[in-house]
Amino acid sequence: MSAIGETIRGIFNRLIVHTDSAVVSYSLELLARRALEQTESEMLDASKEDISNSESNITFCKCIQIGGRALGKSLVPRPQLRATS
Repeated sequence: MSAIGETIRGIFNRLIVHTDSAVVSYSLELLARRALEQTESEMLDASKEDISNSESNITFCKCIQIGGRALGKSLVPRPQLRATS
């Protein structure tokens, strides 16, 4: 799980959830309101967005923002190329 409040492009406010079969996101605002019992669970469910399904390829990376610039590093090792002689 990852909570993203802002990106370089502006406010995002989504909770991203990775399960065995999909990646989905939910509204952080509605999640907070649901935790405080200020809204119904159906409202949170309605904010669900499918990012991928079991047929999709997903790559994970670490991202940081420094001085308005985003830097990322893949968490999936790249295959090593072998030299042939």
